[in-house]
Amino acid sequence: MTRREEYHVGWICAVPSELAAAACMLDREHPQLPRRLNDNNIYKLGSIGPHNIAIACLPAGTIGTGPAAVAAQQMRASFPALKFGLMVGIGGGAPGQNHDIRLGDIVVSEPDRTSGGVIQYDHGRVLADGTLERLGSLDRPPPILLNALNHLKAEHSYQDSKVREYLDASMARFPRRRDACTCPGAHADRLFKAAYVHQDNPNNDCRTCSAEEIVPRMPRVSEEPVIHYGLIASGNLVMKDGVTRDQLQQTHHILCFEMEAAGLMNDFPCLVIRGICDYSDSHKNNRWQEYAAAVAAAYAKELLLVVPAEQMDSTPDVDSGTGHRPQSVTNGGGRFTFNNHGTVGTQIGEQTTHGPTYFGTVNNHPTQHHSRANHQRPRVKSQRPPSEQDPSEARVGWDPLNEGDGMTAKLAERDKRLVQQRMDEHAQFRERVKTDMRSKFF
Repeated sequence: MTRREEYHVGWICAVPSELAAAACMLDREHPQLPRRLNDNNIYKLGSIGPHNIAIACLPAGTIGTGPAAVAAQQMRASFPALKFGLMVGIGGGAPGQNHDIRLGDIVVSEPDRTSGGVIQYDHGRVLADGTLERLGSLDRPPPILLNALNHLKAEHSYQDSKVREYLDASMARFPRRRDACTCPGAHADRLFKAAYVHQDNPNNDCRTCSAEEIVPRMPRVSEEPVIHYGLIASGNLVMKDGVTRDQLQQTHHILCFEMEAAGLMNDFPCLVIRGICDYSDSHKNNRWQEYAAAVAAAYAKELLLVVPAEQMDSTPDVDSGTGHRPQSVTNGGGRFTFNNHGTVGTQIGEQTTHGPTYFGTVNNHPTQHHSRANHQRPRVKSQRPPSEQDPSEARVGWDPLNEGDGMTAKLAERDKRLVQQRMDEHAQFRERVKTDMRSKFF
């Protein structure tokens, strides 16, 4: 049996389709290890090439930066020799003039001069003119992953990605994965004009949406996914408005929206890999989700296989006191402007890319189940993101390791304080939301 100290890669996903895609990319599956005290994760263990991997999925019904952070903390405690993490799954695309992003494409976080590759777009303060000023910055992925990234980018400049090869191998091993590993096709990929709102119908698809509102695009010669590298926007707000999506994309060159990575980057050095399943607008549906999860997992496998095992040996552990701590990117702040009829809502139970959320949505359309109060300027109380771990998902008395040396005890004590802080912030956020909701409906 592989010892927990021999697992060097932590892989986190949010929903079952992402977990299934990850599990099917393993070359070998390992038996379960005894559960550590107060670790609520259930792990899928295995290996890809020379790398032993621990895969965890967020609890059912919970998504967002807080639950992702807690899952990562507990994973770090149970696997003390982790070198880095991967956040792999689905996301909403933000097509732009310089990035022809299509459904089924892959977006990978890559640092630039002002950010570490991921920004938390719902964290900041609202100024008098309605502008959301983003505060702070998130850390960069560790050098070992950035080196692997450049290696793959160079390799893909003269030969095809192995994503299709790994999807075919997955189908051969697991015939029930055939539909998930098959591209739905260009006929199912329609990008509507940003201001055009989805027309509801019983089938929850776009068959009643006007074809005249589709953005014309050149057909691709291949259905194979294109890999895009750049900035990923993360937050607890569900992006489902084309106008707001385009504003953020044009201002900050965002390629993708998702809901977990901002909870990981500063404490769990990782790379974010997203398969595009929708266009972050009101036309969201589930048709592309399984395929998008599959291509993201296949790219993650391709990335891991270019990381030399001997380089892993020289990479410091995530929790090493003298180990790698990614250098925060300076000047990471920025300003996001929501259009004058936009809102950052507090709608409970809004359907999202991943399922129900309890934090909020960005949706400018009165037909999308919003109250009339939602047509006001965003308010600070309803849009500040929580460090939102539900108290039911962690305990104040968390003791991640009941064995080990002094360093382990220090790490456990630090994590206790962090979890308590997140719980306190979450409680305060819930009170603000309740007050805000009462002001809207009563």
